[in-house]
Amino acid sequence: MVEFVFSDEAGWIKQERYYLRTALMINENEYFKLQQQFTTLKRDYGIPLDEEFKAADVWHLLKYQEKDTPLPKHHRKRLEKYTSRPYSDYWEFILKSLELIPNTSTIIAVWTYFFNTPFKSQEEIERDFLQVLMLRVEDELKEKNGYGIMLYDQASMKKLSSYYNLIFHEGKFVNSYTHIKDSIAFEISTFSSGLQITDYIASITHNSLRGYSFSLDAFKKSIKPLLRRYRTLEILQTGFVPLYLQGYYKENQGERLINEIREKLDL
Repeated sequence: MVEFVFSDEAGWIKQERYYLRTALMINENEYFKLQQQFTTLKRDYGIPLDEEFKAADVWHLLKYQEKDTPLPKHHRKRLEKYTSRPYSDYWEFILKSLELIPNTSTIIAVWTYFFNTPFKSQEEIERDFLQVLMLRVEDELKEKNGYGIMLYDQASMKKLSSYYNLIFHEGKFVNSYTHIKDSIAFEISTFSSGLQITDYIASITHNSLRGYSFSLDAFKKSIKPLLRRYRTLEILQTGFVPLYLQGYYKENQGERLINEIREKLDL
């Protein structure tokens, strides 16, 4: 059996910012059911099927409707059509989209916080995050005795394809990758139900790290139950993995942050 592994990122690689990358693993048969259900849901909420409604769009609409803040110039034309309905309708759409994820699915998140100026180049950081995801995905597929295809937004094609190929064949931290396909695949997110829902996972997880209550509630209800768990290992090792934090920063900043996040997200 094959698993589709959709991945997206959220946050910023810069000082005093969170950054994360998530992966959503869905069985091939379950995915085609989700695809049909997601299409129906978009129709129900008046969202064009050839358009991607992103999680960040809800917050733009909220600011527009409640705080009289202009819509961002580069999104104004696209978002104007959604202003006739309350932003809460579209938040409801996102929550219902998360409910479509089958309970046989697995979510993996790798995250960090840059207390000071990032200590590696953006290219190195993105490669490290991809490598950690690939290792966890490979382990999960071995456990399920299945195979996987990793799918990313085509906007990342040029940089991620070379990282993936090098990691796959280098095999660092693993003898060899035998359960994920040897080449990363890319899709147009506008037409991919999997990538659109993974955007919601990444955005809500990112905002949960930042302490936003709406996102925290959604995370605990729909995302946390699907985080990867493996036997007796802690979830911070298997499904919600902090990167660079432990033992790196002076005065135990990283360890304190990990404990704060564990308590905040009830992990």
